[in-house]
Amino acid sequence: HRDVGARVGVAVEDPSHFSIRVDARGNDDLPAVEAAIDDVLGRVGAVSATELEAASGRLVLGMAQRLEEIGNAAVTIGAMESIHTAAHLNELPALWRAVTAQDLARVVRTYLAADMRTVGG
Repeated sequence: HRDVGARVGVAVEDPSHFSIRVDARGNDDLPAVEAAIDDVLGRVGAVSATELEAASGRLVLGMAQRLEEIGNAAVTIGAMESIHTAAHLNELPALWRAVTAQDLARVVRTYLAADMRTVGG
């Protein structure tokens, strides 16, 4: 609600990395920013089925858009081939649709816990 920009993402080239980036105006805002991120992460397990469906739809759309351009398609397919098989891209939409709120809460507890984070700039 202040002058803050936020971005969340997963690098296609390295799908094991997840980032939450927040750009605050000053260092005085950092404790409030970190508390706000903790608050959002704490509510992840309470997402509705409608929100999950919308999120999986956005993921499918994003993947389709990446596959429309030859350069992005090559990177996406190559990255998937390096960690799985390129054919696995066809399975992703069904896997995304199968994610539950409980799955998200477990992932947050396991991988986004305070002791698993790198905070700083």
